[in-house]
Amino acid sequence: WSEGGLVSVDVAGRTRSWPSAVRPGPDIDILRGVRADWLDGAPILYGRAPGEDRADWHAIGVSPSVNLTAGLEAPPAVLMTADRGALTLFADGRQWAVEPGGVRPLGDPDLRLRWARIPDPERPRRQGQEAERRAWSPALGSKGETLILAATGEAEVAGPPSGPASMRVVGAGPGAVLALEQKELVETLVLRRGDESLPLDAVNQDRADVVLAPTIALVHNNAFGQPTQSSLLLPKGPIKGLFVPIYPGYVDDGGWYGPLFLTYNIRSAVMAGLGYAVLSPSIPADLPGTRDHAFYEESIGLAVDAAFAAYPELPRNRTAIFGHSMGGYVGLILATRTDRYQTYLLSSSAGDMIGKWGEFDPTSRILTEVAPVSMRNHQGWIETGQGEIGATPWSDPVKLAAESPYLHADRIRNPVMLITADQDFIGTSQSERTFSALARLGVRTRMTTYWGEYHARWSPANIRDQYEQILEWLDETLPPETEGKEAQAGAPRP
Repeated sequence: WSEGGLVSVDVAGRTRSWPSAVRPGPDIDILRGVRADWLDGAPILYGRAPGEDRADWHAIGVSPSVNLTAGLEAPPAVLMTADRGALTLFADGRQWAVEPGGVRPLGDPDLRLRWARIPDPERPRRQGQEAERRAWSPALGSKGETLILAATGEAEVAGPPSGPASMRVVGAGPGAVLALEQKELVETLVLRRGDESLPLDAVNQDRADVVLAPTIALVHNNAFGQPTQSSLLLPKGPIKGLFVPIYPGYVDDGGWYGPLFLTYNIRSAVMAGLGYAVLSPSIPADLPGTRDHAFYEESIGLAVDAAFAAYPELPRNRTAIFGHSMGGYVGLILATRTDRYQTYLLSSSAGDMIGKWGEFDPTSRILTEVAPVSMRNHQGWIETGQGEIGATPWSDPVKLAAESPYLHADRIRNPVMLITADQDFIGTSQSERTFSALARLGVRTRMTTYWGEYHARWSPANIRDQYEQILEWLDETLPPETEGKEAQAGAPRP
């Protein structure tokens, strides 16, 4: 990865290398992919130049390379539009033209905007990280108005001159946008064009009386001593406990976003509606030192400390850690290091790095012709990907063992629930090994397997069942609420 570089190929098959000292990031950034584009016939690359702490867009077709976005407060990782050589990006509440010497602001400086980039999980990776090949892009104004921004900076209002703050653009054309207007659980799909807003469809109209818990920004210092922000949702009425969903590099803002989020994770708003305070801690990622086990523990602990300090009524003795995928792996690591948290719920959690390195996923077992490629999923994850361990079972088995919480199961004291699925690329055997170890050690544990499911739940019945399983586990394994209040008051724990 560190030796990689851009190579262009012309229509005749001739190749040209574009050497540069700019790097797209550490090994972990392989998850995001290389971001590059063309400017005046030469590449520009998003990455870090030697001695620079942050990533910027650099023109690398010249020597030395030119940092094009050095003057921006928050340079974006993705360009906005690319049309016949003209590039634009969105940063600091404005649209900018990308030029060989840097960036130039476009449009009205008093018009504060939000880029309405439309995410599409079905798009190929390449299309998801390059600029849209068009001369316009949708945006939202400060009053909720929907706009179409031209590559020249001109802004055309599509629809009425204002809109609800919760509006999200889900589709757009040169003169119109499709938007979702959300009011609590009710979502209305509207077509905004000209000066009209035409409702097309709505869902959850029979749930209009449901009120979602608001998201509270919890400001505190992270493990680097820098200001950061976690998010907290508080239920109405008595608080049953503190539910802490963890994932390095991601903070859940509590928003009620589309079906993909419904299948992919446990919704914070649902858990808050069920009586739990929900804390999504800021865990820095993609930086040196952020892959350390002690760093995970400190990052989560700082967020939990900040929540208890800001809201003393939170029950300190009824805290549950939830983690999915990488979050499940970090949660299992946490369980081997501390008994501060009373119970753990870990979904698609890896635990044995030596076993994971050589394990097939379900696709490889069925379609043997793709096994050589599919096998690299686990190997790459451990060596240079998100796992970032940098070892194979024979080159450094001691390091792999140190990174395997399964091999340190004897340090786990508190209950652990494991959730897995037989079609998951993180094999059921990973959870089975952890379950077997904890059962042998006498630690309270449960494993729930969803047959026919993948890395996330898709069946509505299974989604509902997963919530039921989680609630049942919390009821069974969190200490009685009276015990939590005594502990909070300073009484010795039984």
